[in-house]
Amino acid sequence: MGAMIKHLWNNALYQKDAIYINNLQQCELLKNLSSRQLNYLLKNLHKRTYQAQENIFQQDSAGNATYIILEGNVNIHYKDTKLKSNPDNTDISILSSGSFFGETNLYQETGSRVVSATSIKKTTLLSIFKTDIQNMIISKPKIATQVLLNFGEVLSTRIEQITQTHL
Repeated sequence: MGAMIKHLWNNALYQKDAIYINNLQQCELLKNLSSRQLNYLLKNLHKRTYQAQENIFQQDSAGNATYIILEGNVNIHYKDTKLKSNPDNTDISILSSGSFFGETNLYQETGSRVVSATSIKKTTLLSIFKTDIQNMIISKPKIATQVLLNFGEVLSTRIEQITQTHL
């Protein structure tokens, strides 16, 4: 009986990991990584589950991680403290599985978050800290290089979109 329960438990965990790998394959930050490399990230980075309406981080707090949504949804929002007439949060974006956020603080020496992030429903995130990138440069340089190249491409695309929109 114990072996059967262990088998069922392991099968359930395998199925959950397969869903997570599929969602990681959708993430721009991790494109061109193999399933094996994504599995390495899933096993060696930091997973955390947030309950509905739980704060992931607050505007103006120190930031040192990028988050990838494995499962669930996240509301990115901010409060304009300069406008006393609008004390409410302004929603910027609702993100879902495969999306990432918080990336700008990962690449700054010091800095604070310019937005807040809150889970909408029960949400599982994979966190990548600056030290994780630094360690991967040494231990898994192919993965680290691809992640950094992808980040540069995403950043370049975003700057181009902003430039076209506002100029």
